[in-house]
Amino acid sequence: MTEQSIPEPTSPALRAQRFGLGLLVLLAVDFIWVASSELTEFIFKTQHFSKPFFSTYVKTSLFMLYLPGFILYKPWREQCNMSRNIRRARLGIQDTAQLSLTFTFLFFLGNYSYQAALANTEAGIVNVLSASSCFFTLLLSAVFPSNSTDSPTLTKVFSVGFTLAGVILVSYSDLKLEDGFPKGALWALSGSLSYSAYIVFLRRKIDHEDKLDVPMFFGFVGFFTFISLWPLFLVLHYTELEVFEWPNKTQWFSMLVNGVVGTVLSELLWLFGCFYTSSLVATLAISLTIPLTMFADVLVKHIQYDDLFYVGSVPMFLSFFIVAVLTHWNNWDPILDGIIFIREKLKVCCGCKNAPNETSSSETVENEALILPDDTSSCPKA
Repeated sequence: MTEQSIPEPTSPALRAQRFGLGLLVLLAVDFIWVASSELTEFIFKTQHFSKPFFSTYVKTSLFMLYLPGFILYKPWREQCNMSRNIRRARLGIQDTAQLSLTFTFLFFLGNYSYQAALANTEAGIVNVLSASSCFFTLLLSAVFPSNSTDSPTLTKVFSVGFTLAGVILVSYSDLKLEDGFPKGALWALSGSLSYSAYIVFLRRKIDHEDKLDVPMFFGFVGFFTFISLWPLFLVLHYTELEVFEWPNKTQWFSMLVNGVVGTVLSELLWLFGCFYTSSLVATLAISLTIPLTMFADVLVKHIQYDDLFYVGSVPMFLSFFIVAVLTHWNNWDPILDGIIFIREKLKVCCGCKNAPNETSSSETVENEALILPDDTSSCPKA
């Protein structure tokens, strides 16, 4: 028995509906991530449990909440009895487990870097610097493209450069805010690179969400994290980089709520949003957490940011909408079209100026060609 491959949506209306749904999903994830980052910072600084590795390990391991699907969900149970040699449009259990194992450590590194950044600086600064993932995503997508929506264009490069200009301004603001070496900024940039590599390479493996059982994929990510990364607790404890400490009930409750909503649910939705749109749109959606986080920090915690922070936030907010529009219109490249239009206009203008000279030159050649035969005929015969 062979299942047919899943066709891509070709109808413009269907593609527009799919793309719009992806944008709504990404916006919902932005709200969840802002609340999650604020709760994480609350756990680290107010509840005095600043353990980035412990927090990342617990929240990533919570993906195992999807694994009871092998008992409760009939299609998963039926897959257990299927032969691996049967060709399917969707990855089977063993292939999904292998894919999860491939991306577990890269996914964990990206999330750990983000947690470490929150432990060293304000959530608003971290979220702004995390928007630099669009640069890494554009670069990696150019080298390892998954489909046409991820291919680079001149306008996308401009949008990413626009975003990076904001990142530079915010980095300078962060340097003044931390009053020293910006560890939080470096952790945030490290997490951006890891997260970009994770999503670009995953989309290169899986170009459509129907080819991957996403809850099963994350369930195995949680399982492999739980069984393989616990020895790092010993390394971090004895090197005193992160001394092991068991959290109290209040800290446990905060971490579990944050893990279930801010990681287990949000990562599932974000990956679907990425499949519905593109890798670059999904990573640029991170920039939309910036105004939301600023709103929370200023009104709730009364934090005063440098003016450069607000100025640097504007281009990242605008770049998301620019790239979203370009992706929706089949990678439309208005800057390249503008350059071509101006070049053609210049050619026409230059052609008009040179036209008389070219005409006179051509007329001279024609006249000479007509005169020569007459001269020849008028010559005396021998």
